[in-house]
Amino acid sequence: MLPLAAMEQLNEMELSAVQAQDGLSVEWSGTMATADRLEWRTDTGTINESRFYLQDLELQGVDNVGNVGGNFTIGTSLDVGSVSPTGAPSTGVTLSLSNMRLSTEAFKVGLDNNETRSYGRFALDGNGQLSYVNLGGFLNSGGNGASMQAALSDSRFFYQQRQNDPFLLFNNLEARWNFVNGNLGIIAAADDPYGMGAGLIHKADRIDLRLEADWQYDRGANGFVVNNDELSLLRFGWSGGVSDVDLIWRGRGIWDGNDWGNPSDGLTMSARWNYINSDDTANGAEHFRWVLGEVGGGVQIELSDWSAFAGNPYGMDFPLVALDSLNGNQIPGGLCFGGSNAGPGSVGSACGLAGQQSLDLAPGHIQYFDPAANGTTAGSVTGADGLAVLVRNGNLLSNSNAVRLVENGTVTRDFNWGLIYSLANIDGNIYLYPGGNPADNNAGLIIDLLIMSQTFNAMDQQGMNWEQGSHFLIADTEFETDGVGIGFLSSNLLIGANDMRFWLKPIDDLAPEGLYSGGLDLLSHQARLNFRGTFGGSTLAAANESVEGLFFDTNLEGLINLRFSPSDPAVSVPAGEPQNFLGYSLAMRLGDLNDPDFQVAGVNTLASGSGSYIALAEPNRRDVEIRLADIRGDIAFTNGVVDLRGVGEISPGSRPALSIDNDILIGQTAAGRLNDAVSGSSLPGGTAGQPLVINDVSFSGDNLGKIAIPSGHWGATLTLKPQLD
Repeated sequence: MLPLAAMEQLNEMELSAVQAQDGLSVEWSGTMATADRLEWRTDTGTINESRFYLQDLELQGVDNVGNVGGNFTIGTSLDVGSVSPTGAPSTGVTLSLSNMRLSTEAFKVGLDNNETRSYGRFALDGNGQLSYVNLGGFLNSGGNGASMQAALSDSRFFYQQRQNDPFLLFNNLEARWNFVNGNLGIIAAADDPYGMGAGLIHKADRIDLRLEADWQYDRGANGFVVNNDELSLLRFGWSGGVSDVDLIWRGRGIWDGNDWGNPSDGLTMSARWNYINSDDTANGAEHFRWVLGEVGGGVQIELSDWSAFAGNPYGMDFPLVALDSLNGNQIPGGLCFGGSNAGPGSVGSACGLAGQQSLDLAPGHIQYFDPAANGTTAGSVTGADGLAVLVRNGNLLSNSNAVRLVENGTVTRDFNWGLIYSLANIDGNIYLYPGGNPADNNAGLIIDLLIMSQTFNAMDQQGMNWEQGSHFLIADTEFETDGVGIGFLSSNLLIGANDMRFWLKPIDDLAPEGLYSGGLDLLSHQARLNFRGTFGGSTLAAANESVEGLFFDTNLEGLINLRFSPSDPAVSVPAGEPQNFLGYSLAMRLGDLNDPDFQVAGVNTLASGSGSYIALAEPNRRDVEIRLADIRGDIAFTNGVVDLRGVGEISPGSRPALSIDNDILIGQTAAGRLNDAVSGSSLPGGTAGQPLVINDVSFSGDNLGKIAIPSGHWGATLTLKPQLD
């Protein structure tokens, strides 16, 4: 246990801030407070004992752009009373935070007090308010007597991997969580609607929530300060109301194998709710909407009017999300792609049938970016400390029915269209380790990522299912009343990345082309993307009319680097050119993860067994297909732009548009981008560019030859815009 600093006596002036007439109110004002460490320790005294902690914490006064100095203020009050006319006892608490910065110099995992590896440093600035009342006791779960108003305003969050390096800034951060006549309290195991045990439950007919921020990139020269030289990524978040809310937190963590019912210590959350749409906005409720757009709120779109698919009681339902610190003695099981996974409401499949594959990334094993520091040797599995997030049987089974265009805070267009993405049967294993920054292997973030969403038919196999399926559609939501969509139906998606480095990569210079050299950079030497879906169309209400056109199955595996780069909204550009946009680039060296170039030590079973391929087939005759198989070589997408254009932005009177465009470099032409991708690491197969080769072109099993593209440079543009009025 850490020693506490000695408590100082309050003088008369300080005592005057303590009020005890109607409850107790305390106000604390100061310039700085510090703590050596704040710990979260689990499984104490067992072989699974582990720890996550924040080191060198500070509370400081701060102004509205991040300059440290002056006083911060913390005010709190506690009151106990009764409610007229019933006389029911009530407990209330308030908390206010003003002009305060909470920062830490390092956040780490492990039991070693001299641990040198850190995820980085962060700071949270701003103002906060909390007001909470509950009838019958502070955490009384009986009845619906709890109410809360909680908010962050004028806030900012900074994340930096190393001091003086670039940092990620969530600027103009706004958060809200308000409810009335709800329930917040402790429940026994018998009262858990998910049947997983006792916990803290939060129920409400309606919660008004908000979480929005401008995502910005700063080169880091001036510390955690907003000084108008930040570069723009995007504005992202959600806002509005949700209904029929059940949230439960329990003292349960991760588990060994697939025995999810026997977890270690940790934290588990269950969550489910529906969305308030424009038909349900009585009593001041706001309809729920996703917000995406330009930093600063210039041009943005809102995906709104969300509704659950018919036959589903909840539009969002995640029964099991577990968070735990990880040590080498804890080995969660892998996942089955092609069959269900064990979790609440599912016994899982044996994962041995045709079309099913058992996948796993060895927890605690790190091969790339810093093998020596983790004691990794060839063929071994070592116990690197980290954080684990496990997800089982999650579902997002709802769709937006409207798109709203907002320009500088004013709604300029409403469209009865939906950009539909539903995700069924979401399962994931995510392991987070400190380290990997090329300038200092002891700092940064390395991620093992294995996540999937699958559509199951009545036989519990991948197949067609509208009500409980993953769909990606563009929809006219008012066509013949029910609406109709076109895109991919009943899809299956797998994303896997072993030892994926997340790096806030420095930018070479501020010239437009130089901005693509840095940003939010994700690199995995052993990655796999697998998508299967039926391209077609369907009515929206219950898919009572649908057309299945083409079954699409693509698997890309090898080295993959994805980078999101900022733009400079202050730079002058010719009329009609993009200015405040999200930049991106992607580099891939494709092949077969079973090849020696891509092999790593440890128990990793991520390879498909078929290498990289693209297959197109008849939906009901999968054997009738065109297959491009054994794809190998280099491809890169560069100078990518995702840009929202407002009314008249391209030219006078022009329609609003979403524009996505990039260059495509193929084969040896992509060598420069591939070598830039592996900064601080190595490129499997050598630094020379590799031609893009499709070694097996076949039709229904009959080989037609091969295709080789030594080099190439293409361009691609996709623009979505409304029809003429």
